[in-house]
Amino acid sequence: MSSGNNTQSEASSPAYYPRSLGFQGVPNARHLGGLPTQDGKKAKDYLLLRTAKMDEATPEDLVNITQRYNVKTIIDFRTTRQRENAPDPEIEGVENKHFNVLGDDPAASFIHTRNVKSLERLIFLENPLEVVQAERQKIYRNLVTAEAPLKAYRAFFKTALNLDEGALSWHCSAGKDRAGIAAALILMALGVDWKLIREDFLLSNFYFQVRLDNFVELSKTYTDRQEIWQTARIMAGVHGSWFDATHHEILNKYGSEAGFLKDGLYLNDSDLALLKNKYLSN
Repeated sequence: MSSGNNTQSEASSPAYYPRSLGFQGVPNARHLGGLPTQDGKKAKDYLLLRTAKMDEATPEDLVNITQRYNVKTIIDFRTTRQRENAPDPEIEGVENKHFNVLGDDPAASFIHTRNVKSLERLIFLENPLEVVQAERQKIYRNLVTAEAPLKAYRAFFKTALNLDEGALSWHCSAGKDRAGIAAALILMALGVDWKLIREDFLLSNFYFQVRLDNFVELSKTYTDRQEIWQTARIMAGVHGSWFDATHHEILNKYGSEAGFLKDGLYLNDSDLALLKNKYLSN
C-alpha cells in the first residue's frame, strides 16, 4: 500500500490560502510578505519564499519563479540522498545552493512520515503519540544546537545578506521542518514576534490538509486504534510542541533570541540592520 501522490491537489492552493504562491506542482509554497515586526514595519511581499521540494514543478511554476517572483537563488536543505532521488529542476538565471541541515548521517535523518514502514512502526508502540512527540521535539531542539544545522542556517543567512537583487527561495522535502525553522529564524532576525512566527509555522497543516487526511485514512487500513490515527495525522504535519521546543532551546542555551542570533548564527548588528533594510518596508 502507499499513501498516493497528492502533490497536484496539495499544491493547488486557493487564493484565500495565506500568502500562497499559487504553484501547481510545488506544495506548501508561500511567501513571508506582510508579517509585521515589533517596531511597526513588515516583511516585503514576495522576497522571501518557502516551499516544499521542487522536482514536480510545472512549466507554469517555473515561469512564475523567474518572471513573476524574480527568484535569483534557491536553497535546498535536503540530504544528499533526498536530492539525488528528487533533484531540483535547473532554471536559467537561478542559482541553486545546497545547505544540508541534517548532514548525511542516517541517525540524524527525519523519520519518514507518509509510508507503510512508519505506520508499521507505530502499531507496535504502546504509547505512539508520546514516542513521536519526544522524538520530534529532540530533532527540533537539535536544529538550533547541533553543528550541521547551525552551519547550514549560517550559510542561509549569508546568502540572504549577499543577495543583491530579486527574491530568495528555500525548501526541504515537505517545506515544513527544516525550511520551516529557516523561515522562523529569518523572521526572528527581522523582528517579528515569536507568536506570529509560530502561526506561520503551523500553516503547513493548513496547506497539507489533503496529505494529513489521506495518511489518517491509510492508518485506518492498518489498525482500529484511534491513537494511531491521531499520531499519524500529527506525523504527517507539524505540531506546536515541536516548534516550542526549538524556542525553549534557544532561550535555554543562548539566553535570548538576540543571544542566539549573535552566538548561534554569528550575526552582528550590521548584519541585522542590512537584513532589515533588504527585506522590510515601512
